[in-house]
Amino acid sequence: MYIFLLACIPLVAIIACVANGKFHGKSFIPALAFGFVIGGILCCCRKFVFFNDYVWTEDFMPAGMHIWLHDVIIPLIISCVVYFLFDRDTITYKAAAVGPLMLGVYMALIPFTSIKGDDRITVFMIFGRPMLYAGMCLIMSRFAYFSAAFLRAKNVVLAVIFAIPAFAVLFVPAFVEALWYYTNDISYTLISALFAGGAILFYIFTGLKKGPEYDSEPAENNKISE
Repeated sequence: MYIFLLACIPLVAIIACVANGKFHGKSFIPALAFGFVIGGILCCCRKFVFFNDYVWTEDFMPAGMHIWLHDVIIPLIISCVVYFLFDRDTITYKAAAVGPLMLGVYMALIPFTSIKGDDRITVFMIFGRPMLYAGMCLIMSRFAYFSAAFLRAKNVVLAVIFAIPAFAVLFVPAFVEALWYYTNDISYTLISALFAGGAILFYIFTGLKKGPEYDSEPAENNKISE
Protein backbone atom coordinates (compact mmCIF):
# COMPACT_ATOMS: atom_id res chain seq x y z
CA MET A 1 0.00 0.00 0.00
CA TYR A 2 2.83 2.37 0.81
CA ILE A 3 4.55 1.66 -2.51
CA PHE A 4 2.28 4.13 -4.30
CA LEU A 5 2.86 6.77 -1.64
CA LEU A 6 6.62 6.44 -2.09
CA ALA A 7 6.65 6.01 -5.89
CA CYS A 8 3.98 8.45 -7.13
CA ILE A 9 5.90 11.70 -6.87
CA PRO A 10 9.23 10.28 -8.15
CA LEU A 11 7.42 8.93 -11.21
CA VAL A 12 5.80 12.32 -11.84
CA ALA A 13 9.22 13.92 -11.38
CA ILE A 14 10.56 11.76 -14.22
CA ILE A 15 7.68 12.96 -16.40
CA ALA A 16 8.44 16.56 -15.41
CA CYS A 17 12.01 16.18 -16.62
CA VAL A 18 11.50 14.06 -19.73
CA ALA A 19 8.39 15.84 -21.03
CA ASN A 20 9.51 19.35 -20.21
CA GLY A 21 9.97 20.26 -23.86
CA LYS A 22 11.82 23.50 -23.07
CA PHE A 23 15.05 22.35 -21.44
CA HIS A 24 17.08 19.15 -21.37
CA GLY A 25 15.63 16.80 -18.77
CA LYS A 26 18.99 16.13 -17.16
CA SER A 27 19.35 19.84 -16.36
CA PHE A 28 16.67 19.44 -13.67
CA ILE A 29 18.53 16.73 -11.75
CA PRO A 30 20.26 19.30 -9.47
CA ALA A 31 16.90 20.91 -8.70
CA LEU A 32 15.37 17.52 -7.88
CA ALA A 33 18.28 16.51 -5.67
CA PHE A 34 18.38 19.88 -3.93
CA GLY A 35 14.63 19.75 -3.34
CA PHE A 36 14.88 16.27 -1.84
CA VAL A 37 17.55 17.47 0.59
CA ILE A 38 15.41 20.46 1.58
CA GLY A 39 12.43 18.14 2.02
CA GLY A 40 14.46 15.90 4.30
CA ILE A 41 15.54 18.89 6.38
CA LEU A 42 11.92 20.06 6.67
CA CYS A 43 10.91 16.57 7.83
CA CYS A 44 13.60 16.65 10.52
CA CYS A 45 12.48 20.11 11.63
CA ARG A 46 8.87 18.95 11.92
CA LYS A 47 9.92 15.88 13.84
CA PHE A 48 12.43 17.35 16.28
CA VAL A 49 12.10 21.16 16.28
CA PHE A 50 8.64 22.40 15.32
CA PHE A 51 5.86 20.26 16.70
CA ASN A 52 2.98 21.07 14.37
CA ASP A 53 0.03 19.22 15.94
CA TYR A 54 -2.91 21.13 14.51
CA VAL A 55 -6.17 20.99 16.45
CA TRP A 56 -8.93 20.49 13.92
CA THR A 57 -12.12 22.43 14.54
CA GLU A 58 -15.44 22.62 12.72
CA ASP A 59 -14.24 25.58 10.64
CA PHE A 60 -13.20 24.55 7.15
CA MET A 61 -11.40 27.74 6.10
CA PRO A 62 -8.83 27.88 8.95
CA ALA A 63 -8.03 24.22 8.35
CA GLY A 64 -7.46 24.79 4.64
CA MET A 65 -5.30 27.83 5.30
CA HIS A 66 -3.27 25.91 7.89
CA ILE A 67 -2.51 23.12 5.41
CA TRP A 68 -1.80 25.67 2.67
CA LEU A 69 0.65 27.56 4.84
CA HIS A 70 2.54 24.61 6.32
CA ASP A 71 2.52 22.16 3.38
CA VAL A 72 2.65 24.53 0.40
CA ILE A 73 3.77 28.09 1.06
CA ILE A 74 6.51 27.57 3.66
CA PRO A 75 8.20 24.70 1.74
CA LEU A 76 7.87 26.66 -1.52
CA ILE A 77 9.39 29.86 -0.16
CA ILE A 78 12.23 28.14 1.68
CA SER A 79 13.13 25.90 -1.27
CA CYS A 80 13.01 28.62 -3.92
CA VAL A 81 14.90 31.21 -1.88
CA VAL A 82 17.72 28.83 -0.95
CA TYR A 83 18.00 27.17 -4.36
CA PHE A 84 17.90 30.35 -6.42
CA LEU A 85 20.64 31.87 -4.29
CA PHE A 86 22.99 29.39 -5.95
CA ASP A 87 21.39 29.23 -9.39
CA ARG A 88 22.65 31.69 -12.01
CA ASP A 89 20.50 30.66 -14.97
CA THR A 90 17.86 32.57 -16.91
CA ILE A 91 14.53 33.51 -15.36
CA THR A 92 12.72 31.09 -17.67
CA TYR A 93 14.87 28.17 -16.53
CA LYS A 94 14.34 29.11 -12.90
CA ALA A 95 10.57 29.20 -13.43
CA ALA A 96 10.59 25.82 -15.18
CA ALA A 97 12.80 24.35 -12.44
CA VAL A 98 10.29 25.22 -9.71
CA GLY A 99 8.28 22.10 -10.55
CA PRO A 100 11.15 19.60 -10.30
CA LEU A 101 12.46 21.45 -7.24
CA MET A 102 9.15 21.13 -5.39
CA LEU A 103 8.65 17.55 -6.57
CA GLY A 104 12.00 16.80 -4.93
CA VAL A 105 10.79 18.45 -1.72
CA TYR A 106 7.55 16.48 -1.73
CA MET A 107 9.34 13.18 -2.39
CA ALA A 108 10.41 13.40 1.24
CA LEU A 109 7.75 15.63 2.79
CA ILE A 110 4.51 14.01 1.57
CA PRO A 111 5.30 10.43 2.70
CA PHE A 112 6.49 11.78 6.06
CA THR A 113 3.44 13.96 6.72
CA SER A 114 1.04 11.33 5.37
CA ILE A 115 2.08 8.52 7.70
CA LYS A 116 3.18 10.37 10.83
CA GLY A 117 -0.44 10.60 12.01
CA ASP A 118 -1.32 6.94 12.42
CA ASP A 119 -4.96 7.72 13.21
CA ARG A 120 -5.54 9.13 9.70
CA ILE A 121 -3.91 6.51 7.49
CA THR A 122 -6.59 6.20 4.79
CA VAL A 123 -6.92 5.68 1.07
CA PHE A 124 -6.83 9.43 0.50
CA MET A 125 -3.63 9.95 2.49
CA ILE A 126 -1.87 7.12 0.67
CA PHE A 127 -3.20 7.68 -2.85
CA GLY A 128 -4.99 11.01 -3.14
CA ARG A 129 -2.58 13.29 -1.33
CA PRO A 130 0.59 12.52 -3.35
CA MET A 131 -1.37 12.86 -6.60
CA LEU A 132 -2.68 16.28 -5.55
CA TYR A 133 0.75 17.69 -4.77
CA ALA A 134 2.36 16.13 -7.83
CA GLY A 135 -0.31 17.62 -10.09
CA MET A 136 0.05 20.99 -8.40
CA CYS A 137 3.80 21.05 -9.09
CA LEU A 138 3.33 20.31 -12.79
CA ILE A 139 0.68 22.98 -13.37
CA MET A 140 2.48 25.58 -11.27
CA SER A 141 5.76 24.92 -13.09
CA ARG A 142 4.26 25.26 -16.54
CA PHE A 143 2.34 28.46 -15.86
CA ALA A 144 5.34 29.92 -14.04
CA TYR A 145 7.44 29.22 -17.13
CA PHE A 146 4.90 30.93 -19.38
CA SER A 147 4.78 33.93 -17.05
CA ALA A 148 8.58 34.19 -16.91
CA ALA A 149 8.88 33.86 -20.68
CA PHE A 150 6.46 36.73 -21.28
CA LEU A 151 8.14 38.77 -18.58
CA ARG A 152 11.46 38.22 -20.31
CA ALA A 153 9.84 39.44 -23.51
CA LYS A 154 8.69 42.55 -21.62
CA ASN A 155 5.02 41.66 -21.97
CA VAL A 156 3.96 42.42 -18.42
CA VAL A 157 0.23 41.96 -19.01
CA LEU A 158 0.54 38.38 -20.25
CA ALA A 159 3.15 37.67 -17.58
CA VAL A 160 0.64 38.64 -14.89
CA ILE A 161 -2.19 36.71 -16.59
CA PHE A 162 -0.16 33.48 -16.59
CA ALA A 163 1.11 34.10 -13.05
CA ILE A 164 -2.45 34.06 -11.69
CA PRO A 165 -3.16 30.34 -12.39
CA ALA A 166 0.37 29.47 -11.22
CA PHE A 167 -0.54 30.97 -7.85
CA ALA A 168 -4.16 29.81 -7.79
CA VAL A 169 -3.28 26.13 -8.24
CA LEU A 170 -1.31 26.28 -4.97
CA PHE A 171 -4.63 26.30 -3.10
CA VAL A 172 -5.97 23.09 -4.66
CA PRO A 173 -4.20 20.40 -2.58
CA ALA A 174 -4.74 22.15 0.76
CA PHE A 175 -8.45 22.77 0.36
CA VAL A 176 -9.21 19.40 -1.21
CA GLU A 177 -7.46 17.80 1.76
CA ALA A 178 -9.45 19.95 4.17
CA LEU A 179 -12.71 19.00 2.45
CA TRP A 180 -11.74 15.34 2.63
CA TYR A 181 -10.96 15.61 6.33
CA TYR A 182 -14.45 16.81 7.16
CA THR A 183 -16.25 14.28 4.94
CA ASN A 184 -13.85 11.31 4.68
CA ASP A 185 -15.38 10.75 1.25
CA ILE A 186 -13.64 8.42 -1.20
CA SER A 187 -14.67 10.75 -4.02
CA TYR A 188 -11.85 13.13 -3.08
CA THR A 189 -9.34 10.41 -3.94
CA LEU A 190 -10.98 10.11 -7.36
CA ILE A 191 -10.90 13.90 -7.75
CA SER A 192 -7.19 13.82 -6.90
CA ALA A 193 -6.58 11.17 -9.57
CA LEU A 194 -8.45 13.23 -12.19
CA PHE A 195 -6.55 16.34 -11.16
CA ALA A 196 -3.18 14.60 -11.42
CA GLY A 197 -4.07 12.97 -14.74
CA GLY A 198 -5.21 16.28 -16.16
CA ALA A 199 -2.05 17.97 -14.91
CA ILE A 200 0.16 15.36 -16.59
CA LEU A 201 -1.70 15.68 -19.90
CA PHE A 202 -1.53 19.48 -19.69
CA TYR A 203 2.18 19.38 -18.94
CA ILE A 204 2.96 16.98 -21.77
CA PHE A 205 0.76 18.79 -24.31
CA THR A 206 2.18 22.23 -23.55
CA GLY A 207 5.71 20.80 -23.73
CA LEU A 208 5.33 19.40 -27.25
CA LYS A 209 6.27 22.70 -28.85
CA LYS A 210 9.52 24.51 -28.27
CA GLY A 211 9.44 27.72 -26.29
CA PRO A 212 8.92 31.12 -27.94
CA GLU A 213 11.74 32.75 -29.86
CA TYR A 214 12.88 34.83 -26.92
CA ASP A 215 13.60 31.59 -25.05
CA SER A 216 15.55 29.87 -27.83
CA GLU A 217 18.99 31.22 -26.99
CA PRO A 218 21.43 28.82 -25.30
CA ALA A 219 21.63 28.93 -21.54
CA GLU A 220 24.41 27.82 -19.25
CA ASN A 221 25.35 24.14 -19.43
CA ASN A 222 23.33 23.73 -22.64
CA LYS A 223 20.05 23.59 -20.79
CA ILE A 224 17.81 24.65 -23.64
CA SER A 225 16.50 21.78 -25.74
CA GLU A 226 17.52 21.86 -29.35
